[in-house]
Amino acid sequence: MISLNINTETNISLNNYIINSINIFKYTPGELHKYVMDKCNDNPLIYIKDDHPVPDQTSGGENILDDIITHFNCILSDGDKKIMDVIIASLSPKGFLESTPAEIASIANGTSSRAEALIEKLMSYDSKGIGSYDTMDFIKFQLKINHTYNEELFYAFKNHLEEISASNFGFLSELDITQGTLIDYMENCIKECRLSPLDGDESIDILPEGSIKLIEDRLQIHIDDYLAENLVYEPIYLSEGDTNFSEKMKAYQDEYSELVSMLNARKIYMLKILNVICEVQRGYLTGEYDYLNSLDQTTLAELTKLSPATISRLISSKYISTPQGVLPMQSLLSKECYKGFSVSQVKFVIRSIDRYDTLSDNEISLILSELGIKISRRTVNKYKNQIAQ
Repeated sequence: MISLNINTETNISLNNYIINSINIFKYTPGELHKYVMDKCNDNPLIYIKDDHPVPDQTSGGENILDDIITHFNCILSDGDKKIMDVIIASLSPKGFLESTPAEIASIANGTSSRAEALIEKLMSYDSKGIGSYDTMDFIKFQLKINHTYNEELFYAFKNHLEEISASNFGFLSELDITQGTLIDYMENCIKECRLSPLDGDESIDILPEGSIKLIEDRLQIHIDDYLAENLVYEPIYLSEGDTNFSEKMKAYQDEYSELVSMLNARKIYMLKILNVICEVQRGYLTGEYDYLNSLDQTTLAELTKLSPATISRLISSKYISTPQGVLPMQSLLSKECYKGFSVSQVKFVIRSIDRYDTLSDNEISLILSELGIKISRRTVNKYKNQIAQ
């Protein structure tokens, strides 16, 4: 009976450790910081050193990034989630989009038309206009939302800002617009618009897991593990023991050891994943070429000796700073198309064919075959259409 109780307690403890580990692997840096801080608040014997700066995401202001990610994770397909991750990574702190649909599609292995559709979805989220390209694009969005958009008056304002600021309305004679009409539109419609999608305390603040830097022709990986490094356990020593109190102290110590163990495991596993990504995608990360080599989650699991589920938890909705900018970790993967050639690479080859858009699918298929890439005409058609969109 005693043995049974010990085994039961051990199994419960092990199960809790596994469940907590799964959660920690899934957490973004901001979520992880909150989780550890909650642990510190619940356990009086552990704390984070005060001399270490906390992430900006938790230091005041309202970061709506988690709300956006949660919302779109619930409604988008896996392919669209990958594109949306790249869109989000391309946002400025004030919510403006700093990449074109074509650039987003190239990174996410999608299409420009799909990227544009998802940008529109993001702009419509909570009617905030996040994803507008610039202030003028955002003002136009607000006018449409408010049902006060007038194309003629808006473009008269947009295209003649310098003249308007100098009170020079001579350009209106060519536009068949009276000065009073334009001034009234600016005062009653445009003036009511905000200048950025996120203002005040709101911001988009992406916290990468770490960075990949090119230093003297070598890719160096850094993971910000300040939580494990600065987590402190402060024991209490008793001269005369109270059994119940001592057991409670032992439980607090075990919680600390378990938390540090999980944080270290998360870092080690993340480094394993990033090491493989750097080895396989070195050419893309260094800018040597503009396509990704073949690497998917299954291959990543085999090379790291981690389970596919662990891989998925560790890279989903996570970002990494690279020489090519802040990117979703998932965007550094590309499925195999044919015998080592990735989908990204095959699309790059098709784009490199002289006047590929004027050639038939069969002609492109024959050219690819001569290069050692044997794919069907239907697949060529799919890739060609994706490139063109």
